[in-house]
Amino acid sequence: MNIIHLDTVDSTNTYLKKRANDLPDRTVVIARSQTSGRGTRERGFISPEGGLYMSVLLKNVKPDLLTVCAGVSVADVISEYGGNPKIKWVNDVLIDGKKVCGILTEATNGNYIVGIGVNIKHNANLPETATTLGFEIAPKKILERFFYYFDNDVMDKYRTYSCVLGQRITFGEREGIASAILDNGNLEVKLDNGEIVILNSGEVSIKF
Repeated sequence: MNIIHLDTVDSTNTYLKKRANDLPDRTVVIARSQTSGRGTRERGFISPEGGLYMSVLLKNVKPDLLTVCAGVSVADVISEYGGNPKIKWVNDVLIDGKKVCGILTEATNGNYIVGIGVNIKHNANLPETATTLGFEIAPKKILERFFYYFDNDVMDKYRTYSCVLGQRITFGEREGIASAILDNGNLEVKLDNGEIVILNSGEVSIKF
């Protein structure tokens, strides 16, 4: 594993995308801050100094469960430090119902980059839907768990952390019960009319 440490960068994912062809498999870049951190759907990810921002470059891999592995790895480490994390399908780690970690998996020229951003210290610019851990966690611990789950079964652990299973959720203009998370990471939703819908990407919300 090749680790690159940076003081600041526009985005750790972007850094690896620009250099993917010249860097070895399992290169990791860790930055103290990001000036243009990104989330899913091109949303910004607030990344001041004091958070944990890193990305992993993976070559010749199947992408199906990369986001799942990352989410479980972060949740495991938070649990080891005494936190009580949950995962909202597919890529958000929550504390007390608020987002503490975002994961962005991207493809580039046949390679894949998994970005992980964790809110550590309080920041006034964070949205109301986000929260912070309030304690440091070691990147090395997350990486160790990530590569463990990369080579071993992860789905049972992912289901254990899930906060959507059995809940009524909305997706787009539809809603139903999140009835299962399949072995490929897809979410099975049962609509009120009995129809089964399989989601392989997108965003869901729990309906309270």
